Amino acid sequence: MTVSAETFRSISTPPQVESRLGTFDYVDGFPSRETSDLVYDHLDFQHALNVFLNGFAGASTYALRKGMQEAGAKDNEILMFSEL
Repeated sequence: MTVSAETFRSISTPPQVESRLGTFDYVDGFPSRETSDLVYDHLDFQHALNVFLNGFAGASTYALRKGMQEAGAKDNEILMFSEL
């Protein structure tokens, strides 16, 4: 089955869409190269931010464990302070 170019032109995508990332340009219902690059750059940033935020908890837990060991607590022991 083949789809004609006329079918794609009938898609109700406007030539431009304003977003918080900027203006998205469309040609015959398809995003322009600049629009695609902009969206992929934004997705790359979101994925990098996700990696950072997901790794932050592990790094914090490691630092907390290391600090407790330096204060004298061994594994499976509770460290209590009489004052903060």
